[in-house]
Amino acid sequence: MGAISPMTPLLLLLMSQDYVLLSDVAKEVAAEPAFVEKLSEQFGILGPDEINRLRGYIRDKQWKALDSFPGLTIKTLGRSIRMAGRVLPKSSSGGESAPGPKDIGFGLQFGDELLPVKDNSVEWAARLNQTNPKGALEELVKEGHSVEIHDRRYFANFGDLKYKGREVLTPFWLDTGIPIDGESRTLLVPAPHTQYEIFITGHRVNAKLCFYFGIDGKAIIRPIDTKDQAWILGHTYQTYKGEKALEAMRIIGEVIRVYAEIQRAHPELPFGGYFALGVCNDPSAIVEMKLTGKTTLYPLTHDKSLFEGYGEVSEIVARLPQDEQSTSKERVVASLPVASPDQLNLAGLRADIARAGQVSTRSTWYYWLVIPFAACCYWAYRRYTAKLRNEAR
Repeated sequence: MGAISPMTPLLLLLMSQDYVLLSDVAKEVAAEPAFVEKLSEQFGILGPDEINRLRGYIRDKQWKALDSFPGLTIKTLGRSIRMAGRVLPKSSSGGESAPGPKDIGFGLQFGDELLPVKDNSVEWAARLNQTNPKGALEELVKEGHSVEIHDRRYFANFGDLKYKGREVLTPFWLDTGIPIDGESRTLLVPAPHTQYEIFITGHRVNAKLCFYFGIDGKAIIRPIDTKDQAWILGHTYQTYKGEKALEAMRIIGEVIRVYAEIQRAHPELPFGGYFALGVCNDPSAIVEMKLTGKTTLYPLTHDKSLFEGYGEVSEIVARLPQDEQSTSKERVVASLPVASPDQLNLAGLRADIARAGQVSTRSTWYYWLVIPFAACCYWAYRRYTAKLRNEAR
């Protein structure tokens, strides 16, 4: 796990946009014993070790540590989620609560703000989650409707908190394992969130939809019916129109079907398979790989063995990178919710990205130990067999 990044004080640059840091909230209300429990509940996918670390930061008044929490590698995050799955009740999805915001005390509110939906979004989200979503869109196109699908990238917002009416910065920091030149630390970045946004416009149907795999365990199309907090930003990486949009809808339909089949085959997976089947980015990476021949997304966490035997989707997943094994800077940067790192308003993060290497090293360095170990084993084997031959004589 990387050291606490010195970039985090620069999050104060965002204060001019009416944000508040989690550390500043904790300073004001940490004296209330129930606050720690309430805050811990907002990180439901974390295991007991990380929750205890969160409590320790607050107990010991290590406020700035909260602003780069949890700072986990993908491998450590996977272990934490598996542990959380063991200790939470079987009925718990660890997922999203009903949109709020709801008052959780201490001046804090949790949950999304609902947007009024006055178009056909709810109806068409349900329809496209059924079989042959491409065919449904083709019919609309024949009637003269326009269909666009946008590859959209954001910072993930697991906290979804407000304090006294102001947004609380709760990025979920990940340790990429990519070394920063000249320093004994690695690149930490806020976890990215990716989704495909589907826009249908026409004389009969108008809908704004999105597709992603959520911590509620559902890989489905959803109406865009909540207001995002401003700090998560947002960037359209690619736009698909015409036949490309219809092909994107076809593969989205395949992903929805395969995820549902795997979940039925593996009901034991915690959180509906979140992390084991990937995070929000993995289904998007499948679609991107099909449409462009590569993926630019990070992090990807899927267990490839779970996807065996599902035809086209299995073939695509077999070609995807997996960030428990190795991470590339190219994918980390492309997943950020800006067109270029220069547009990030976190100066420390900009500087760290500029000085970071190209790939993670933490997950592969130990392979070099195999060479001397294998040599020693071979040498011992030769000595042993030579001794047996001499005794036989």
